[in-house]
Amino acid sequence: MIRVQFLAVAALAALGLSLPAAAQAPRPAEVIVLAEGAATAPVTVLGAVNAEYHQKSIFSKADARGELDKQLRAAAARLGADAVVDVKYKMNSPIMSKKGQLASGTAVKYTTPVAAPVQMAAAPPAPAAVAPAPPVPAPVIVPIPAPAVIPPVAVVIPERPIPAPALAAPAAAVTMTAIALAEGDLPGGRAYSVVGAVSVEGKASFDKSLKQVLDDGLRAKAKALGADAVIQIRYDATGASAQGVAVKLK
Repeated sequence: MIRVQFLAVAALAALGLSLPAAAQAPRPAEVIVLAEGAATAPVTVLGAVNAEYHQKSIFSKADARGELDKQLRAAAARLGADAVVDVKYKMNSPIMSKKGQLASGTAVKYTTPVAAPVQMAAAPPAPAAVAPAPPVPAPVIVPIPAPAVIPPVAVVIPERPIPAPALAAPAAAVTMTAIALAEGDLPGGRAYSVVGAVSVEGKASFDKSLKQVLDDGLRAKAKALGADAVIQIRYDATGASAQGVAVKLK
């Protein structure tokens, strides 16, 4: 048996190899280091580890991150790891997600003994001392004198007689001869308002032609309506009649 072991050692030595070193004692879970980055020393990957924590209430005071770290260390200890590297956290809101708080990483074992385990990110430096703010001086209250009372001044406004409004001159009565007649519209595009339609019938007399008789009848109808003109007149010589639109000028 001793000869066989000697030959095995000699064969490994001839190949430039050596027997594996005795396995290191597994670390307790509480001393396993967690690192969010890669390992800074030679390691052997043992496998992936995961953790999950469900917060029961949004008002819970439990440390979700601490619970995740505790689970990662326990899973790594079961694999005989010295550290967990590449740790990633996914802190889901208990209101928006039902997946809970998640964490994952890679369990590793040092290939050579190290003086100190890989540490997490360095703790942030202590905040610099802030000099106390200088005392704020008390406000200075300056009394404001009351304004002088100005006695009221009586202003007498003399009464002025209000002139009586001038009475408008009565409108001149429209004579029948002043009523304009037009077969089209008013010349110059003058503004007017329509009073109503007028129509007459007649026949020629001893001293007037048929048109004169019809025009006099249109003027008489327009005057009765208070119009100033008759426009759009149409004569019917066959039926001895005429019709138009009585308007009042503006």
